[in-house]
Amino acid sequence: MTKSKSVGQVVGERLARRRVDQSGQTQGDAAQHVRLAGLNWTRDHVASLETGRRESLSLEELLLLSSAYDMKLADWFEGDGEVRLTPEITVSRSDLRAALGRGKPLARQLVVDFTNVPDVDRTEALVAHRLGAEAPVVQQAAQQLWGRSFAEERDHRLGNVGDPQRARTLRAGMTKRMTREIEETVRELS
Repeated sequence: MTKSKSVGQVVGERLARRRVDQSGQTQGDAAQHVRLAGLNWTRDHVASLETGRRESLSLEELLLLSSAYDMKLADWFEGDGEVRLTPEITVSRSDLRAALGRGKPLARQLVVDFTNVPDVDRTEALVAHRLGAEAPVVQQAAQQLWGRSFAEERDHRLGNVGDPQRARTLRAGMTKRMTREIEETVRELS
């Protein structure tokens, strides 16, 4: 008997095939692509799903992922084998496809409102990853502590360095120090 796979593993494998074979995207490209559909994902989210480290997906995530790649929900479960819904319950991919139906993709039916979605700076995403938090929480903590974004505060503290290589080195060190400063506030807000 073939070992069952989690929903996250099955969708992750399908995403990797779709991303590479049909779109030629990197994981970073895929993260940017799904952000345009409304998922607040980073490259690490994509990698975690594709490598099977992420066991599950919410219905909302699967709907938005389907929208991003113009796929039907059932298309994520192509092929044979069992899908593990809980530790005790598995279902065949064919039964899962039948349950999800073969309706139209949602790509043209979704309306995404970005007016209240904060623009996440790469630095804040990195700090969030290091602290095991979400980037918007880091944004909120930075605003609370310094009245500006993490990157703006870091650059303010460093001033005009001049030499690009030296600036990168100093930014890295400052980012580490500021991560320690912001950690407690991020934990309180999480």
